[in-house]
Amino acid sequence: QGTFLKSSLVMLSRVLIVSALLAASASAVPLRRQGDVSMSSMPTGCECIGKAAIQDALGEDNVKKFGEDYGSFCAAFEDGKCTNSNPMGMGQHACGTAEHCATMWPTYDFNTNQAWCCDLWCYVNRTTCTDAKAEEYGITVAKSWTEKEIWYSYDVCPDSYSKPTKFEYTPAKNYEQYNMSQCPYVVTAPGCECTGNNDALGAEEKAKHGTNYGKWCAAWEDGMCNSSATKGPMHTCEGSIAQNCSTHWPTTDFNVSQNWCCDAWCYVSPTTCTPEVQKMYGIEVAQSWTMTDVWYSYGACSDKYSGVASQKERSVANFSQYAVDMCPWNKDPKTGDAGALRPLLAVTIFAATLAVSAQW
Repeated sequence: QGTFLKSSLVMLSRVLIVSALLAASASAVPLRRQGDVSMSSMPTGCECIGKAAIQDALGEDNVKKFGEDYGSFCAAFEDGKCTNSNPMGMGQHACGTAEHCATMWPTYDFNTNQAWCCDLWCYVNRTTCTDAKAEEYGITVAKSWTEKEIWYSYDVCPDSYSKPTKFEYTPAKNYEQYNMSQCPYVVTAPGCECTGNNDALGAEEKAKHGTNYGKWCAAWEDGMCNSSATKGPMHTCEGSIAQNCSTHWPTTDFNVSQNWCCDAWCYVSPTTCTPEVQKMYGIEVAQSWTMTDVWYSYGACSDKYSGVASQKERSVANFSQYAVDMCPWNKDPKTGDAGALRPLLAVTIFAATLAVSAQW
């Protein structure tokens, strides 16, 4: 019995030693980045080329600015959702000194949709990812802005934004960190763009509120006028009562907060800004007070008052000219209370007026 017990203990100790060695060996193997995980599934010849090759091509200054991972595996490197806590792929990426799209590319107009900032991409080997390969897979390959011969592709990293059109490639997981309805650089819900047309108001109302009233994203009642404005956040005030919120809407009680006066909005088409789109992006569409065929939306114009609901607070776009706590019609700067609803407007949401719209 003693001999058996001794043999058992020796065997158990050996098992424990082997287990410990295996664990140590496993921990010594670095976790794979997303590019490594999906490499075998990517279009042959157009795989992500990896960090070492990219860092050498970008140069030290650009690596410092854009981050050490930049373009080396599939990720949305401009999405602003970077980390310096040992990112291990799966959509995560290291921060550089410029941490998001607007600081990386400051010359772009971020009051227009820049959804590509949230789109996955990586650098590819142009020697193997030839024009013939790109045509075969249905992908686009473009040269980097640098003077070096480095090339990139969004399509080789499939997500809800882009993917190969002639190659069946579905990774085990979608590594995008923001979908289209969450991306801080998506200014307007697709289909809910400003129409640029307010003719349905009629000549009399346009003469009062302005010929450009509601044509583009702006806080048309805020009183901060610019006679030469052609796009938001600036706006004209050429109407006879268009000087500010109180002249636009004289029957409103301005003893209480009316923050909507500083909230950007524009006229949209209910035909394309459907209830389904509204629900997806968390915005609302309502009919004008004129009860004519003209519909408006605050949610279609991103600012700190309203916008695409899921990304309002982090939206890069801002069509308001006043900060919430600086709005002249805000009576509670501490809370930024929006106060009452916009006056004289039919607040019936389009989703509840399908019967009306069907008669047009």
